[in-house]
Amino acid sequence: MQRHAVHDGGHAELAHTVVDVAADLAVFGLDHGAAVVHAESGGRLGVGQVGAGQVGRAAQQLRQHTPSHLHRVEFQPPRTLRESLAVTWVLGGTGDLARTVGGRFLTGLDALYARLDAGEKPPARLVLDRTGRAPHGDGLADAVREAASAHLEDVRSLLADTRLEGTELVWVTRQAVAAAPEAARPRIELAKLQHLMGQPAAVLATLVSLPVLAQVKVGVVTSSTGPTALVGIPQKNTVPLLPKKIGDLTVEYISLDDASDSTNSVTAFKKLISEQNVDALIGPSGSPNAMGVIQFAAEAGVPMLAPVGTAAVVLPMNEQKKWVFKTTQNDDIIARALVDHMAKTGIKTVGFIGLNDPYGENWYKVFSGLAAEKGIKITANERYLRFDSSVTGQALKILAAKPDAVLVAAPGAASVLPQTTLFDQGYKGKFYQTHGAALPDFLKLGGKKVEGTVLAASLMLVLPEMPDSNPSKKVAADYIAAYEKLNGSKPATFGANVYDAGLLLEKAVPIAEKAGKPGTKEFRSALRDALEQTRELVGTQGVYNMSAADHSGFDDRGRELITVKDGNWTLVK
Repeated sequence: MQRHAVHDGGHAELAHTVVDVAADLAVFGLDHGAAVVHAESGGRLGVGQVGAGQVGRAAQQLRQHTPSHLHRVEFQPPRTLRESLAVTWVLGGTGDLARTVGGRFLTGLDALYARLDAGEKPPARLVLDRTGRAPHGDGLADAVREAASAHLEDVRSLLADTRLEGTELVWVTRQAVAAAPEAARPRIELAKLQHLMGQPAAVLATLVSLPVLAQVKVGVVTSSTGPTALVGIPQKNTVPLLPKKIGDLTVEYISLDDASDSTNSVTAFKKLISEQNVDALIGPSGSPNAMGVIQFAAEAGVPMLAPVGTAAVVLPMNEQKKWVFKTTQNDDIIARALVDHMAKTGIKTVGFIGLNDPYGENWYKVFSGLAAEKGIKITANERYLRFDSSVTGQALKILAAKPDAVLVAAPGAASVLPQTTLFDQGYKGKFYQTHGAALPDFLKLGGKKVEGTVLAASLMLVLPEMPDSNPSKKVAADYIAAYEKLNGSKPATFGANVYDAGLLLEKAVPIAEKAGKPGTKEFRSALRDALEQTRELVGTQGVYNMSAADHSGFDDRGRELITVKDGNWTLVK
């Protein structure tokens, strides 16, 4: 979505409008102060707090473009509104504005989301009609504040909805149109619009009488298309659930899809760092993708929260990896639970098959070391690629080795193929999977062929079986409920990894703010330090305790030993 677009020439409109509104507030005797806005070149609006007695001076500053002591909020300059845009929806109001511009009238956000939830294509332009009567009478200050706050929340909700990324957002207020100079007026029937504007002194549905909120920018890169889509889709769908306000700061999330391609991940990271000036990065979805972007996050000094499986993104710790924090369990925590189960159940030999990438390689490194400690011998060691459609050759080699069990090390849909292939070839031994297989589609794709599989993963898979005393149960339950309400389906644990990134930021940002303003090196460096100091933060999948040496922070509370029984996940008793 084109952010904060306010008609053609919208910055000029707002500059004139705020002066008038601020003056009106002074006339009404509102001594609580009002936020005022001025326009600058380059698509920025300055925002500052002034008392009622300072309105005249502030207005003069604005008209002369010589503001002082004004905080800054970034806006993107709106593109010219064109009659040729095919579809316009008008949200709110009486319907008069919708008829004037020839758009579809929707009563409010619920009506909009109902259409989007039903799969209807988003419009090219979404117009928020905020041209209703201004609050008046007793309690005007509170009424103005309440109306402005409500309008802001509507806009924040729309900006956070990834389904509207290609939609132009236009915000129409009475004074914003009526006060605009001729050159800045939109190319629609302005005379009819002015007729709708009514009285002057309308509420500026932007920042009037609200505290000035600085903005934190967070870039998100997921693989919502391509071979890693089963991992990336729930991650992308989780972004609207991340905190939109932390303390006195608003948070903007800029979400990009790398199509499961490592080169695209690099491009996306560079774009978010150089063009968007983000304060933090979440992503990418794949382990090789994450390994390829660490250097760019480190060079820019931007903390990176990686929702990936491989521990190689944070281990061994070095000057680059100190900027990376991992929101999934490290391989050793998961592997130790599997090896302990193997030893307990009499497994003596294991065949290993994993992806030929950092995920598979690190898993073999960790697993082989732990297996050796328990006297378990690895009799086969095979690799395959994420996009391979056949692993028959590798499966035959494993069969020839006759292992007691097979461990598959791969995330998402790629985890299914080796197991189903071995099953079809008659393998009768035990199957183990990593936490990369912890998604509903593993059960759907594998069917009866994955029955009896053992893995160590998040408590989310078996939440009803978890005691209420488990600290993560409520957090996980709240996330699952919110995700299901938004998307109509339950999330894979990969989505929870992004949700936990939001929880980590929510705790760290207020600490970082003490060292500097968002958008500065000081803030980002302090944010990194604050993330590293996270202690006893309860997430969806465990409890985070970060340190300079451990940027994952999970302990045994971050895993449960789980099996597939009758087509469902269940705790291993």
